[in-house]
Amino acid sequence: MSHTTTVKSVDVTNINALKLAAATVGAECSQSASEHRMFDGTLVTGYAVKFKTWNYPVVFDGAGKAHYDNYGETWGKQDCLDHLLQNYAATVTREQAEMLGYTVDQTVDEKGDMVQTITSY
Repeated sequence: MSHTTTVKSVDVTNINALKLAAATVGAECSQSASEHRMFDGTLVTGYAVKFKTWNYPVVFDGAGKAHYDNYGETWGKQDCLDHLLQNYAATVTREQAEMLGYTVDQTVDEKGDMVQTITSY
């Protein structure tokens, strides 16, 4: 039996998976939650992910929300965040599948979408 799932949005709640995904895409993730001042002056508490090409970090509050301002991609390209979230979702899926005894094969298709094949024995 086979199942196909497409992930369109992700709530980031697994901080260890966030740290692994950040490292995978070449971003830095803070080791602990702290306060971060956003561009508009508001304070957000969470884990900061800094992309090399972004002016300001993306702050994940641990309750699923990402706080950021890329100023319409002037301060950072959306594809960096999208790539991080794709890797985060893949990391969580892989961890959960392996905990249940499944094997996971991961590839990237011609469109750049990540494809995971999960197999039980």
